[in-house]
Amino acid sequence: MSYRFRNFLFFIFFVVFVILTTVFSLYASGYKISFYSIIKGQSLIQKTGILAVDSLPRGADIFITRQSNGLFFDDEINKNKKIKTPYKIKNLLPGEYMLTLNFDGYWPWQQKFYINPGQSTYMEDIVLFKKDLPVSFFNSAVSDIEFNYGAQKIILDNEKRLIDLKSGQEIYLGEGIDSIDFLDSKRVLLNNSLIFDYSKNKYIDLSFLSDKRLIQPKIKGDDLFYINNGLQRYNLFSEKQEMIFSLENVIDYDFYNGFYFFITKDKDKSSFKIYSYKNKELIREIDLPMSDKYQIINPGASAFVYIYNKDFKNFYIINTSSKFNSYWSVVNDVEGFDFIDSNNFIYFSGFEIYSFNSVLAEKFLLGRFEEMIKSLIWHPKNYIIYSTDRDIVILDLKYDKYSIKIVSLNDVSNISLDKKSSILYFSGKNDAQEGLFRLFVQ
Repeated sequence: MSYRFRNFLFFIFFVVFVILTTVFSLYASGYKISFYSIIKGQSLIQKTGILAVDSLPRGADIFITRQSNGLFFDDEINKNKKIKTPYKIKNLLPGEYMLTLNFDGYWPWQQKFYINPGQSTYMEDIVLFKKDLPVSFFNSAVSDIEFNYGAQKIILDNEKRLIDLKSGQEIYLGEGIDSIDFLDSKRVLLNNSLIFDYSKNKYIDLSFLSDKRLIQPKIKGDDLFYINNGLQRYNLFSEKQEMIFSLENVIDYDFYNGFYFFITKDKDKSSFKIYSYKNKELIREIDLPMSDKYQIINPGASAFVYIYNKDFKNFYIINTSSKFNSYWSVVNDVEGFDFIDSNNFIYFSGFEIYSFNSVLAEKFLLGRFEEMIKSLIWHPKNYIIYSTDRDIVILDLKYDKYSIKIVSLNDVSNISLDKKSSILYFSGKNDAQEGLFRLFVQ
């Protein structure tokens, strides 16, 4: 080997060493050499970013594509190497990407994201929903049904039955039953005069009360409250009856946070009245549009009281901490609603779904759809589940309102989630079956 050739090899090795050292140093410092950037008129050396991905359940396969050229761009992410959540992908060039998560037995999840130079992008609260088929558990035409809290029990008004959704037990409530209403998690009211306690499988006959049919009955603990020339209380344990508040023409009532709340109707007006809990003095009175279809909604501890009118389809929001005898806000065209928390709720109107923040007294459009919305419920992991006549759809609010159609049936209605928000119940029909269905979503 000649002297000149050895010098040439040494020069080649030196150049390669310098290039590789530079490339590895840039890579370790969060930079990459991108020839594609030159085509776009950008710098050859680009500062990279990081993507952190996690999902529930974990173990989903991660696929990333670069939107600009449709190729897997980062060397760490390719067809020959599977990566699963949770995972942190480093040294991604700036730009727009598409993230896809696949998990056997679950609906695929897909969302665009953007990598900024020198920054980390977090997509760590991704909830995957089970790809399951609805299972019929009650084969019959269902028109009037009612779920209790957490969809633990269900009332079939036409069938005069109470169904325990966990055990599948059916209780026939008997002939001569015209009305059935849940009072709490363990008792129902029959014909406004008879309580059935399904936790003890016994009836409590209230016909001996001076009021044969209870108006606006509510149970708190062992106390049964109802309206008769005011607010009456009957203790189911001691069987003691007493008048605790005298007031005429009450449409609805509730009491919490140190206040009594009443809606009354006189000859020429309806009113919302706030009384102190301690001395029962009238604190505020607010006029309402004339109607007898008002309902006080109690979302939990809050400075706000929500009044819904079934005729007008309006929400009247009262701020109990305000000293003005007027509404805090009025929300119109509320066809159905569900609360996120005590200060926020979602509702639908025609083809649109909104959220409303009571503190700001402001509504936000969440989506406008091709079919009319029939019902909706809030999923505690920042999702909305809504139904049309034929479909049930999950709407992801966190990631660009991404939607997944999970059910396609006819006459879908009465959607409800169990207490753990993992089982969806609804009524509907297909070519072979009509009745109630359950679907595992998580």
